[in-house]
Amino acid sequence: MRILYIHQYFKTPQEGGAIRSWHLANALADDAHEVLVISSHNKKSGLRHFGNVKVHYVKVAYDNSFSYGKRIRAFVSFSYKALRIIMSEKRPDLLFATSTPLTVGILALVIKKLKGIPYIFEVRDLWPLVPEEMGIFKNKSIIKTAYFFEKKIYKNADRIIALSPPIETYISTRINDKKKVVCIPNFSDCEYFVPHKNTYSDKYPLVNGKFVIGYFGAAGKANDLLRLAEAAAYFKNAGIRKVVFLVISSGAELFEIQRYAFGHDLDNIIFSDFQDKEKIREALSLCDASYVSYADFPSLWTGSPNKFFDGIASGKLIILNFEGWIKAIVEEYDCGIYYDRNKPEQLWEKLEPFLNNSGLLEKAQVNSRRLALEKFSKKDLVAKFLTLFK
Repeated sequence: MRILYIHQYFKTPQEGGAIRSWHLANALADDAHEVLVISSHNKKSGLRHFGNVKVHYVKVAYDNSFSYGKRIRAFVSFSYKALRIIMSEKRPDLLFATSTPLTVGILALVIKKLKGIPYIFEVRDLWPLVPEEMGIFKNKSIIKTAYFFEKKIYKNADRIIALSPPIETYISTRINDKKKVVCIPNFSDCEYFVPHKNTYSDKYPLVNGKFVIGYFGAAGKANDLLRLAEAAAYFKNAGIRKVVFLVISSGAELFEIQRYAFGHDLDNIIFSDFQDKEKIREALSLCDASYVSYADFPSLWTGSPNKFFDGIASGKLIILNFEGWIKAIVEEYDCGIYYDRNKPEQLWEKLEPFLNNSGLLEKAQVNSRRLALEKFSKKDLVAKFLTLFK
């Protein structure tokens, strides 16, 4: 089958970030499908080959630090340029479009109407619910139009992949069709990430001999990473010197978080630039716990954050500051802690037993790895994904 894979933010392992599409595109190619990915790039355009996967890049500037208006312009620009390429390409048998943004789904819908090509739509975040709830979309006409297209995209898709159980439930209810929707969450690469603890680092000497909490991901409004800095401030003021935070991040809010840390003279936070997957694996090996954060908007809690799946694959204690399906499964497997984002003292109350009892920490970390293997193994979820293309 010839498959046209539309993902505006397709990343390779060398680039770092979310590489779900890298794994899925390669799995399709390994399963004897012909795969062409259409994606964007800040600096270049043109065709590149990654093994059996071809990627056609269109030049569209984008950065997590962009304003929301500038992001919308980037979404529209990508859709327009991608449509021109797709219309000139050899006709595929199937489109596979992964969001966000929602404009990728509109692109798939337009191509289906123009050329009669069926599509599978993958939903990573609930748009427009998330930007509406966060106050990003305020104009009632824009919100109404976005919900119109959302439903139309769902209705016209051959199948829909939801990245979490609550997203699956939301879409099934929205279109009154449970059979069309399948849940395939983000996965844990349990072969690449393995439980391992390095106790010494030349690169990050402040972690040596400490209990290390790692955060590796974006620093945008949705992530509310200031809560981590506030926890670090509480720890310092309370004289808790045995815990440090390692933050490898980029995004619109990062400067404010760093300014808060420097303004409070926090010597228990280490900041480092965003890195590729190999460097993230090395950094995770220094950590005892993995911090996963979302802002206080319930629609965000339906997400499927990569940092969580990398953390459990690496056998780390999971620290959450939000509720939802991930909190429920962490509690089911007894592999982490949840604390009220507004009460950093609560984080210490729940964390302290793990520092005082190495057996308790080890048990939680073993459970974390077990969760990755039993529920989110890349091997199992990719196999489930491939059945949709038979």
